[in-house]
Amino acid sequence: MHEPIDFKSLLLKNDYEQLVRRRRALERFAKIRSRPLTEIDKQLERHPLLKPKMELAIRSRSIYMLWLAYADADARLKHEILLRLRECYRALSTHDKEELWQLWWRWLDQFEEEEVANGTRTTRRYVWSPHASLGGCDA
Repeated sequence: MHEPIDFKSLLLKNDYEQLVRRRRALERFAKIRSRPLTEIDKQLERHPLLKPKMELAIRSRSIYMLWLAYADADARLKHEILLRLRECYRALSTHDKEELWQLWWRWLDQFEEEEVANGTRTTRRYVWSPHASLGGCDA
């Protein structure tokens, strides 16, 4: 006897695969700030079949987009971006921090400068070297 076909699972899988294909095509040919790419990322983030590798790719793009926005932002917006990124960083698993180190080590220096400047902290907390462990240190 044949097992019944689970059309809902099949549709979900096809939907996910189509979103991934569209995202990959846009990554090749569209600008990083492309609205269609952002919309696909939003759909993928909500998708029940989202795979960890795709989630990491979406986060990576989001971090890079914030980096671009940070460059042109005024002081207040820069502060807000840093706070948002700090919360994102703290929420990441150690594995994800290691996967995204190329993006994060730039921000860690900014976190350090801002926290010292506003008196929140006076001791070094983050490791600045991109080749070092991301766990931080209490030197």
